[in-house]
Amino acid sequence: MYFDTLAKLAKIRAGTTENVWVDPLGYQAAAAERKAAFEAELMRQKQGSAGQNSAHNRRKSHYRPDCYQKTAYMFPVWTS
Repeated sequence: MYFDTLAKLAKIRAGTTENVWVDPLGYQAAAAERKAAFEAELMRQKQGSAGQNSAHNRRKSHYRPDCYQKTAYMFPVWTS
């Protein structure tokens, strides 16, 4: 179980006087495992979308405000 709960319950049932619920090493191990999983997933997503990002960044340059040209398409005139 998570954070070795069953072993902690066994220690309590055996009559230990220490606080088995305070487990700095268990917390550090769990935090390190979750951090490694996060970084692995982040790397996987970055590698999988590398081609998409570069194409998207090239397209984005067309939408900068200094590149706009005033056209009828951008400023439609509504008639009734």
